[in-house]
Amino acid sequence: QNYETCIVIVHKLQGSPQTCLEWCSTALLFRFSFGVVKKSDKTTRKSSKKFGITLISEDSSFRGDISFQGGLEVQGSVKGQLVSEEPTAKVRVLNGGSVTGQISVPNVVINGLVKGDVFASSSVKLESAAIVEGNIYYNNLEVEKGANVSGSLVREAATSNVSSISQSEKSVLDGASKSIPGKK
Repeated sequence: QNYETCIVIVHKLQGSPQTCLEWCSTALLFRFSFGVVKKSDKTTRKSSKKFGITLISEDSSFRGDISFQGGLEVQGSVKGQLVSEEPTAKVRVLNGGSVTGQISVPNVVINGLVKGDVFASSSVKLESAAIVEGNIYYNNLEVEKGANVSGSLVREAATSNVSSISQSEKSVLDGASKSIPGKK
């Protein structure tokens, strides 16, 4: 599947299919090794991963689900789901780009056409040429003048491990602390 993705990206390169496959192999190797921090003799640094940006170029189309890390930019068309659970992942549907299918990515920027629901655990930005035909589930939302949404906007607050205390529970707790010996 990774080779198919590379071929979509490099379809405009001139050369034989073998040249494209060699380029894809090199690109994939580079993508997976990029950003790895090496240990030095004097100091040890924490390993961090950096992910590149994958591009579906204009005049290209991709059919199928795409799971990715890092960034995905869509200038062409995608028919399928876009999914990433990596917290800093971002998908950008650029002006002229289209996605037909569900998007489940923490950060989403739309300036093209999306036909399907959008689930963004972090943020959604709808730029001026955005057209969304579906519901948007978001934590933070930014909308520019001219954006168009045919669906519902549903704010889903970030989860918290802090529970709220109702007024009746608070009064019970206040009464309990007064009855503890040595407490005034």
